[in-house]
Amino acid sequence: MRKHLRTINGSNAVFTLNFAPSPPAALDLYLNGLLMTQGVDYTVSSNVVTFFLGSTPQIGDVLTANYRYANPNNPLGTLTSPQVICSTTGSSTSAAGLTQLGSCTIPAGLLGVGDRIEVDFQYTHTGTTTGFTGAVLWAGTSVLSRAGGAGEPALSGRMTFGLGNTAQSWDTQSWGSTLALATSAGSASAIISQNLTISLQGQMAGATSDSVNLSNFTVIRYPAQVNP
Repeated sequence: MRKHLRTINGSNAVFTLNFAPSPPAALDLYLNGLLMTQGVDYTVSSNVVTFFLGSTPQIGDVLTANYRYANPNNPLGTLTSPQVICSTTGSSTSAAGLTQLGSCTIPAGLLGVGDRIEVDFQYTHTGTTTGFTGAVLWAGTSVLSRAGGAGEPALSGRMTFGLGNTAQSWDTQSWGSTLALATSAGSASAIISQNLTISLQGQMAGATSDSVNLSNFTVIRYPAQVNP
C-alpha cells in the first residue's frame, strides 16, 4: 500500500498510517523521494511512525509511505505463518517394486483454496550394483518419478502445489550427485476438503542387496493470505 502523509507542519514528528506494516520491516518511508532508514531516521510501532529530531519532515516536504499489511479483516494483526505439517525420516527398501518409504496425511479441513504446499525430500542409495527410483504421489497422482543409476548415491527434490478451486497446479525439481537438474509441471484434482496423503516411495531396478532410503522429507503449508 502507498500513502502520502500530509500532516506536515515542521514540528510534528508523529504520523499515523492507515494500517500496521506487517512485518514492520516492510515499511519504506520516502522523504522528498529519498528512502529514510528505520531505526536511524524514525521508529515504527504498530501503525505509528515517530521521527527522530534531526529527521522530522519540514513544511513543503513530501512524505510517502509504501508498505504491506496483513488481512484487511484484521489490519493490525500479523501475517499468517507457514506451518510444518510433517518433517521426519523414512524407511528403506531393496524391493524391485514401488514401496512406500514415508507419507504425510494432511487432515480434512486444514487446506483451503489459495494455499500452497511445499514438499522437500532426500533419498540415499546404499550400494553400487543396481539403480533405483524415487517417486512422490499426491493423493494417488504421480507427480514425480526419477531414476538414478547404479553409481548414483543420492536423489533430492522439491515440489510445490498451488491449490485452486477445482485442481492443484504442481511443479517439481529433482537432482542427484551426478543426476542433472530436471523439472516438470502439471495438475491434479484431489479433493482437498478430505484427508489428503502425500506418499514418498522407492524401488530398486532389480533383485539386489542394494537399498534406497528416504533420508528425510518435509511438508510445509503456506496458508492463503490476502495482502493488498
